[in-house]
Amino acid sequence: MGYARFPNMNTFMTPGESALPEGVEQEGGPIDGSEASREGPQAPWSWPTTSVRWVVAITLAIVALAAVLRLGGITREPFWLDEIFAYDFTSGTVTQTLSAVARDVHPPAYFLGLLAWRSAFGSSEGLLRGYSTLWSIVSILLIGALASEAARSRTAFLVAALLAAVNPLDIYFAQETRMYAQAAALGALSSLLLLRYLLRPTPERNAVGRRWLLLGYTVAAALLLLTHYIGITILLAQGLFALAFFAAHRRWKDVGRYCLSAVAVAVVFLPWLLYVDRLRSGLYTSRILSWIPPASLSTAWAVYARDIFWGRPGLPSRWWPAAELASAAILAVTAGLLLVRARLRESDAGPSPSHGTGAAFLAWMALAPAALALLISDLYHPVLYHPRFSELMVPPVIALIAVAATTSARRVAAITLIAAVVAVELGAAGLQYGYLEKAGMRGFVKVWRHDGPPEAVYFYPRWNRRVAHYYLHRRMPVPSRAELERRLREDRPVTIWVCTNIGYRPDVPAGEKQVRDWLLSLGPSREIARVDRMSVVEVQARPVARTYPPLPLGAVVGLGSHDADRYLWSGWYGPERTFRWSRGTKAVVLFSARGAAAGATELVVKGSCYSMQHVRAELNGTTLAFFECRDREFREWHWKIPAGTLREKNTLVLELPDAVSPAELHRSRDTRKLAVGIASLRLR
Repeated sequence: MGYARFPNMNTFMTPGESALPEGVEQEGGPIDGSEASREGPQAPWSWPTTSVRWVVAITLAIVALAAVLRLGGITREPFWLDEIFAYDFTSGTVTQTLSAVARDVHPPAYFLGLLAWRSAFGSSEGLLRGYSTLWSIVSILLIGALASEAARSRTAFLVAALLAAVNPLDIYFAQETRMYAQAAALGALSSLLLLRYLLRPTPERNAVGRRWLLLGYTVAAALLLLTHYIGITILLAQGLFALAFFAAHRRWKDVGRYCLSAVAVAVVFLPWLLYVDRLRSGLYTSRILSWIPPASLSTAWAVYARDIFWGRPGLPSRWWPAAELASAAILAVTAGLLLVRARLRESDAGPSPSHGTGAAFLAWMALAPAALALLISDLYHPVLYHPRFSELMVPPVIALIAVAATTSARRVAAITLIAAVVAVELGAAGLQYGYLEKAGMRGFVKVWRHDGPPEAVYFYPRWNRRVAHYYLHRRMPVPSRAELERRLREDRPVTIWVCTNIGYRPDVPAGEKQVRDWLLSLGPSREIARVDRMSVVEVQARPVARTYPPLPLGAVVGLGSHDADRYLWSGWYGPERTFRWSRGTKAVVLFSARGAAAGATELVVKGSCYSMQHVRAELNGTTLAFFECRDREFREWHWKIPAGTLREKNTLVLELPDAVSPAELHRSRDTRKLAVGIASLRLR
């Protein structure tokens, strides 16, 4: 019997209905679970009858169970950094969302969907996570359909759906405002459509249906790639299997059709690639991926031995060997059942050419993407971060286990396998619920409201600041070192909080450690709280003692560089190109006049005024000048120094009552209070 004559297998047929031609036997027995057509000790054992009515009822019960597991405690854990990125990216218009995402590291499909979801349902944490929950439940049904298509059994649908419903990793990502649940669902959908296309018969009367399958696969594949770039490993694995399958069965037209589908996916993705290229160089860069550790075989092993069955519970290290052993046992039994079934098929008379195709496809999809991710990590950049990549491997692995169990002739082994997987997953889900903690800032907000607010807050690592901003609904003061030094010159202490993740080591090459140590050295400090995995240390920074750097006679001090900072005590912004603006209504300059400088009779200041200003200049309490300034261009102001006014330590004070911001004058959005710009000063 040629493969071209093998008809389509409709997964959900009514009892007694067959998709096979008269006289042709179905692989593994009739789909409704009635007595197998093959007699003898090697025949697969019969599962209970699964009529459409029972399938629907059990499916609804599984979906209800999945919803309870995913919605229960969905707001118990706080939003963490990546979820806050998703919140921020979708807080504007479509154009703003696309621009923000393009500057980040992910494609736009998930964020556009979340933006629409927010517009329809709201922006609370539970509602935003509900978008991932919806994708997770869709994924459960698709995993069931994938197993059913491979095993040609409604029972496989129910078993796979049950295993997916209690899977702890899928529960975790169903409660997170990130794209992984959507990517897993689209990966399952594309695999399902491609598998149906592979097993679909080729007569012309079915050509329309096959074209729709290929079109659906193309759309799902494009959406997967636009949901997460790592989806390319799924698509490459699918493509390699499909091309090998078509070539083995001499379906050369299907080779061409699949290649056209791949080109269509590339064409759909190209506009996004060009858009990203306008905003930054490349989809991935070393800086963006620097946090991903190098991948190895142990990384790939963690996908199957830890993540898929155990989720993210944070087990104690002493438990992991036993956990990995349990995972290895599950995988070994699955492989054993499949191998036994394959040997039974080989011994059957007149096997169908499609025997084992579904199981082989699932086995390939369970292994090849991780191998491809390893290869990409070795040749390009590290991309295999197993705690997240593993979610994409849940559909093929769970479907493969269901196929192994429901097509097995070993009743005890099959039931034991299913029971073991359910037990492990439920236990891991319980541990995950009880012990997993996301790095949010709810505790920090309570400390802020009770002991704060401080005048400056510094976070190590620095990205915690973004999480704190989200929970406080405000921007916290994080002055630069130069700005903090200027504040400490105002003769009053400054309250500083230094918040460091417990166990975090500030980066020495980046200067983090030096700045943190300097902050802690500014005055008396005490730890006021340990919350959200952070130590919050309050520092009462002492005012900086006044210093009077020498100003030699005739020497010009240019204020456009940081070298002038030692002369500028308070009331100044940072340097511009050749000058700097005064800050607020008072600006102070300190200098020492020694030797020949002590005989100076004039202070020459080169300056300009932002708008009409009344300027009073006092040296050591004596007025040098009081004038109305309208000069927008820089010019020299010559201020006579009365005899006896100049001392060894000198304080020059500029009183600027008319300081105004460009925003107040509707010239720009600049809110700085500007009065005069000073380019240089000198004694003569």
